[in-house]
Amino acid sequence: TDYIDSHGRDMWLNAPEKEGFGQAALWRLEWQRYRDRMIRMLEQQMLVAGPLDDFRVFGTEYEFDVEVGTKPRLRIRGKIDRIDETPDGLTVIDYKTGQIPTQKDVRDGKNSQLPLYALALRNHPDAKGKNLRMEYSKLPSRGDRKWALDSADEEDAEVIKNVLHTLQEKRDAVEAGDFRVNPTPDTCPSYCQMITVCRVNPFSRHKS
Repeated sequence: TDYIDSHGRDMWLNAPEKEGFGQAALWRLEWQRYRDRMIRMLEQQMLVAGPLDDFRVFGTEYEFDVEVGTKPRLRIRGKIDRIDETPDGLTVIDYKTGQIPTQKDVRDGKNSQLPLYALALRNHPDAKGKNLRMEYSKLPSRGDRKWALDSADEEDAEVIKNVLHTLQEKRDAVEAGDFRVNPTPDTCPSYCQMITVCRVNPFSRHKS
């Protein structure tokens, strides 16, 4: 907590000027509330990580660029926010600012981000033979439900295995010229820079 209360506080208070955004006074007033939430988030992570003597941060902003066994083969690239190494294996953490996908959506194949990360890591020399645990992380708030995808769990291992089938389906659809809009949200996220040209947005709901 000493580091957060010194360096973290300075970063927070200087952010409006450094990053060039408004409402600086309100931002600074929020420091204590967000400071407490950051502490709780780190405490939750350390409960999972276990003893510090057997823990290390394996990588942050870890870039992957791998080919997977679809027919023909498909190249996937991306960045993983953070990977920790513990006595139980590797823990992949993806930080979220908004809503965390539900465990049901991931297991039903509606959200493939975490299984894709597992697929990308499985042939890494430091990951071979190790258990992979994947989770989303955000500042704790009321109503949050923590869950993780764990390759040691038989059902989760099947989800990770099936992501290759999902990729094959998507590749086949693209090659067949199937560009149907899916999913079809009721509203678009305000932060999307493509909102005025996307086939799904408040101004062009009739497009498909």
